[in-house]
Amino acid sequence: MMETNNKWLIFDFDGTLADTFRTAYKIFNELAGPFNYRQVREDEVETMRRKTARDFFSSLGISMIKIPFLAIQARRELHKHMAEVAPIRGMPEVLPKLKEQGWRMGILTSNATENVRTFLETHNLQSFFEFSYCAHDMFGKAHKLKALMRKYNLDPAGIVYVGDSDADIEAAHQANIKIAGVTWGYQAREVIEKHHPTWLLDTPEQLTTL
Repeated sequence: MMETNNKWLIFDFDGTLADTFRTAYKIFNELAGPFNYRQVREDEVETMRRKTARDFFSSLGISMIKIPFLAIQARRELHKHMAEVAPIRGMPEVLPKLKEQGWRMGILTSNATENVRTFLETHNLQSFFEFSYCAHDMFGKAHKLKALMRKYNLDPAGIVYVGDSDADIEAAHQANIKIAGVTWGYQAREVIEKHHPTWLLDTPEQLTTL
């Protein structure tokens, strides 16, 4: 059992640690036919980044019921390309600094644990993270955050979740922990800011100032 009263950074994965955006975009459009929704045109990408997660899916005709099945297939397809996915620029340099500052780190993601493990091993980053926890539903992270805190005996007062979406911010608020909303991921800065994260960060280096 892990000790309480330590400071923890718990990271989202896609768009926060791993630069999966272009690969995920390609996979998402490839799955449009099998799952009966319209593709996102290249000229729509920035507009779509300014939508909340729920509005994004709704605008493409994807029902909430269909999302878990779509996510399963997307994770499988993404696994084929994980060795090609790069870290977010600047993140490999920041992680050692955070560890030196006394932060302990873990990952909570809606991606597959196997995909996370492949990425960390490919880029020799596994030593920075003490756990990787999978929340299969991107809208169910609040429940998973609470379960994670119970499982590892973590003090909520010492936790900062780091995420790139309105769903991440809402989950942190519901779990009563602090949230660092990052603008280098899947959603635009204006969406992140509108959902009132504890901190609004534009570069990984700013994590060292928390």
